[in-house]
Order: sequence, then structure tokens, then C-alpha cells
Amino acid sequence: MFFSERSKRPIKVASALTLAIVSALWLGWERPYWAAFAVFVMAATETTGHSLQKGRHRILGTVLGMVAAFTLAGLFAQQQLPFLISYSLFTALCVYHQTSPKNGYVWTMTFMVASLILVMGKFSSDQTFNIAVLRLQETVLGVLSFTLVYSLLWPSSSRQVLTSTLQGYYATQATHLQAALEQLAETGTFSHSLSVGDSIKRLTRLEDLISAAQADSYHIASTKQLWQHYLAQMNQWALLCGHLSEASALLPAPLPESAQADIHDLLLRLEQRTRSAESLLSGGGAGVNPLPQQSTLSQQPQELSHHHGALRMLENVLTKIDRLHHEMLNTLEAIMLDKARAQPATKAKPAGWRFMPENAINALKITVILWICIVLWLYVPMPGGALIVLLGGILGSVILTLPFISTSVLLRSIMMWSGIMLAQYVFLMPLMSEVWQLGAFYFLNAFLIWYVFHQPQQIIQRLLGSQILAIMTSSAMQLNPVYDINLALLQLMLIAISMLVIFLVNHTLFPATAEHVLLRELKRFRLGLLHRLTVMSRAADKPQPTWLAFSQAPLRSATMAEVASTRVNWPAFPDVAPANIHQLIEESYTLCVHFHAFQDSYQTWLAHSRNTGIERLLQHTLEELASLLDTPLLNESQHDLSSVHTHHAEASAINEHEQKLDAMSDKLQQYLAGFDKHSVLQLTLTPAQADQSYQLLTSLLLLAKSMRKISHYTHISQLNQLKLSPFSL
Repeated sequence: MFFSERSKRPIKVASALTLAIVSALWLGWERPYWAAFAVFVMAATETTGHSLQKGRHRILGTVLGMVAAFTLAGLFAQQQLPFLISYSLFTALCVYHQTSPKNGYVWTMTFMVASLILVMGKFSSDQTFNIAVLRLQETVLGVLSFTLVYSLLWPSSSRQVLTSTLQGYYATQATHLQAALEQLAETGTFSHSLSVGDSIKRLTRLEDLISAAQADSYHIASTKQLWQHYLAQMNQWALLCGHLSEASALLPAPLPESAQADIHDLLLRLEQRTRSAESLLSGGGAGVNPLPQQSTLSQQPQELSHHHGALRMLENVLTKIDRLHHEMLNTLEAIMLDKARAQPATKAKPAGWRFMPENAINALKITVILWICIVLWLYVPMPGGALIVLLGGILGSVILTLPFISTSVLLRSIMMWSGIMLAQYVFLMPLMSEVWQLGAFYFLNAFLIWYVFHQPQQIIQRLLGSQILAIMTSSAMQLNPVYDINLALLQLMLIAISMLVIFLVNHTLFPATAEHVLLRELKRFRLGLLHRLTVMSRAADKPQPTWLAFSQAPLRSATMAEVASTRVNWPAFPDVAPANIHQLIEESYTLCVHFHAFQDSYQTWLAHSRNTGIERLLQHTLEELASLLDTPLLNESQHDLSSVHTHHAEASAINEHEQKLDAMSDKLQQYLAGFDKHSVLQLTLTPAQADQSYQLLTSLLLLAKSMRKISHYTHISQLNQLKLSPFSL
């Protein structure tokens, strides 16, 4: 091959850009840089499927933006205050939804296009309509240019990224299984190393890749329902991982030999299936898929009666895991080999509306930024007119969605790229007299930007360099080129003013620094868990509606807290130990797994084994745990005398509930093992109901222990020190 892998992507981006600009000039369209923007944004995505999906969203957002602009201009063209209020609400709505993983980019484009048409159209009906049509034409041209080039030059399918991601997942799972087999052979013990806790994190990425691959892979699109069924099975697997960690935490060490043999056989069958899945994904045969087997772990000698309940629980979980792995491999085989399935695919349950606090904060911030820019426009005599409002809104909406971005570093990068592009604009571009020279200029610049800054973490620099290349030289991309540096310098000055406004708002109103986001997410973790425990502690006959939720999911809060912790400048906080923070976040993930497992056990118990006495114990325990969360247990720690007493009181209260649950679990274990012939439980519970009740109490016991661990790490982490970060420019 004549081109290296590193140079292929820059060549494709530069070719698509040149084709879009030259085509726009050939068609006689003004503002070809709008087509260039579409090329750059689509090229910044992970796969070709993501690019095509973003292209569709860009066109849809452009159409919706046109409709929004026509509506606002038509209703409030002669009413200044109602227009500004309506425009502010419209901006806040778009910014709130623009972080949505499915259609967030549609909201972003809707806001940007509507703002552009309103500002550049100046409420003139003819000019507004012409700007809107031209924007749509240029956007479609950019999408078509990108699609044509990426289809002809080294085409690649998103299906390859999807299958390689799944291969990596199964390879990791096989490593866990092999480690569990070695541990069992060497020490005779079984831990929850099989429970791949990061499987929950992988689900979101897998769902995103499947959605993107449907755009450029006919095979993925034609098997959409089977992929949805496979995702549902992956969700069930993540839930069983939580139940497995519950069962393994109660097992004796070492295990009896008969139990070791059963566990060894099961792990060996699971490893065979993971190897078969790897073979399928690499294009090989179906491999081995042993039939599920019923374990006999609970049939142990009587001297192990105090572990009988744990063995029964492990037996149930391992049997479900064995059966689920068998079904998952069958589904994957049907997908990869295009085999028909008799089993109907699982349809995804529509998600209800959930309030997102961080999105609401961004909506509030963009409203404040917008009104500051409006005041500058109306009351400060500066050139550019309403352009300051346009730049403030667009830059603000973009920066607010970038996690922990440094506004000062971003401004320095803008200045650097602007200097490079303006130097070429002044000294090089006036010498060009042919279209091919203009095309070569943009090709070389785009190629160098995407070739030099090729690392994934340099995506911001690629986008900044590309966008500023188009903005600073926009007047030269006209049918009648104009070389006037005053307009470029005016844009640069307004960008600097807008960035200053954004910085002031972003660092004073709900600061966006990593340490403040970490504190907010830990608080939301506590409140989300509190809400769910409160709902579960109420009467089971009065279920809450699932289509509406105002508390953030604890798992999302834990994930956001983990991301924030990696961006904190820990040397600036010498009194805080990062290891304690990281352990606190890991325990938060564990608590999420235990909570989901408890929810599942609770729903099963309510459906099949509901008992009045146990239900009273459960509700009382849940109410007490919820009352503990009603104080800042998981948010901040203060090392004063009152906080120490509070911490000890909370720990003793959790211990008291653990003792009650332990006592009830012991009674159920003795009944299940058949050693308490006179137990009163046999009058109210069958062995199957006692088994489910034991699993439920065990789930709640582990949930309480996880809360105690989080309380401990919160108390020693000194999170209150993170509030002392200085405000600096």
C-alpha cells in the first residue's frame, strides 16, 4: 500500500472538504464553509456508522431549526421582550436535551441553525428564507460529499468495530473464568472474580455501537430485533453478576470437594462458550455450546449445615448463569450465521422521562450567558451587533457539554489556530487566482491538521483547527473573493468576549470544575438511593409510576463521579487521599450491583413467597436505611466531635439491622437444611418460599454492609476539603 494507516483518515477528510467547497462554488452557492462544517463534524465521530447517523441528525436538526426560526420570527418579529424571553426558553430547552446519547445532536443543530437564521436574517422575510434554504443546501452538500468520499476511499463498516468490541468483552470474560478455575484448583475457594462488574459499564457502549452500525451495515440492520434481544440478555447477565457476588460472599473457605467439582464443571462449560463466541465473532464456526445442567451444590454433608443456605443460593444463581450463557450463544450464533430463530426477539421497553440535574444546570447557565450577551448587545456600543449573542449562545452550548474543559486553555488554542490561519489568509490566499489553488490550499491544511493531531485525545484540537480554518478564511470562499482582515479580527474579538462571559458564568454558577462535579454527583448518588429505598419501603400494593422520575439513577451518578475524580488536580488538595476517594467510588459501584440484585429478589419474593412477618421486617429495615440516607451520609465529611458521634450512631444502627437479618437468615438456613424439625416456619413457608426468602434477606444484608462501607470511606475521605478550591482566572 502507498499510504500508511495514519494518513488514510486525513486524506479522506481533506478530500471530502475540498469536494464540498469546490462543489458549492461550482453550483454558485454562497458560504461554502457551512458545507465544510458538516464534513468536519461527521469526520470527528468514531465509526462510519456514527458519521452517517450524525449526518442524518444534522439534516434533521437543520430542518427543525428552520421551522423554529420561522415560528419565532413570525410570532414575535415586532415584540422585542416576548421574542427574547421565548428565544431564551427555546435555548434552555435545546441545551437541556443536547447531551442525550440518541438525539442530542439534533437538539444542538436545531438551536444553532435557528440562532444563525434569526441573527443573519435580521427578521427580513426574504433574507430569512434565503439564509434558511442556503443553510439546508450547504448541509446536504457536506453530508453527500462526506458520504461519497468515505464510501469510495478505503471504505470500512461499523460492524467491524462492533464485533471487535464484543471479541474483547468475551476475551476478558474468558480471562476471568480461567483465573477462577486456577483459584479453585490451587486454594479450593471460589470468589466473585467471575462476576465481571464492568459488564454494566459495557452495556451503554454496546448499545451505542449497535445503533451506529445499523446506519452502514445491512446485516446489523436486518438483525435489529435479535440484537435487541441480545442486549436484554446482557442486562440479565449483569443482574446475575450481582446475585453471584451475594452467594459467593457467604461460602465457606475452602469449599467441600463435591462442591468444587460442580463449580469446576460449570466454569469449564462457561469458558467453552466464551471461546465459541470469540470464534463466531472472528468468522469461525459455531464451536461448542454444552447444554445447561442442574447443579447439586446444596446436597452436602450435614456438618456443613450452616452453609447450606449459601450453597442453595449459589446453586440457583449458577444454574441461571449456565442457562443464560447457553441462550446468549444461541442468539449470537443466529446473528452471525443468519440463522432463523423460533424464539421471538425481545422488544426494548420504552424509557420514561427522567430529570437530569446536570442538564438543568447547563440550561440555567446558557440562559444567564445569553442574557449577559443580550445586555452587551443592547447597551454597550460595540461593533458586530447581534453577532455577540450568536457567538455567546453557540460557544456556550458547545462548551457546557464538554466535560471539565478549561475555558482558558480553549481560548489559548483558539488564539493559536487563529494566528496560523490569519497569517495564511493575509500572505498566501491573495496570491491564488484559480479554483484548483483554493482546493489545494484547503486540502493541505485539513490534511496536516488531521495528520499531526491524530490521537483520540486530540479531537478538540482537530475540530478547533478545522473550524477556525473555515471561519477565518470564509470571505475568500465566495464567488467574488474578499480579503479583508477587519472582519476576521472582529470575529476574534467577539469570540474572546464571549469566552470571558462563559468562563465567569461556568465557574461561579454551579462551578463546573472536577472537584465540584464530584461532590454534586456523590450527593445525587445519595439522593437517588434514598428515593428508591423510600419507594420500596412503602406498601408493595402501591407501585410508583415508572414513566416519570425526578431523581438521577445511582449508577449514572457513580459513573459521573468516577469520571470527575480522574480530572481532579489532587496535589492541590494535600489533605485529601485520592485512594480513599477511588475506594469510595468502587464501593458505590458495588452498592449499585447489590441494590439491583435486591430489587430483583424483592420483586420475585413479592410475586411468589410474600410473608407478612418478613415483609414487616423488610419494610422496617428499609425505612431505617432510608432515614440514615436522609442525612449527608454519602456527601461530605466533617471532622468535628458531632460528626464523629453521628458516624458512630449510623454505624451502630446499620449493625443492629445486620444482626436482625443474620438471625432471621440463620433460622431459614436451619429450616432449609432440615435440622430444625419443630420450626414454626414450616407452618407458613414451603421450602421453595423459604429459599426465596433467604435469598432476599441475604440481598438486604449485603446491601446494608455496602452502605456501612461507604459510610466509612466517606467519613475518612475529608470530602469537605474539595470545596476549598480557589477561584482563579
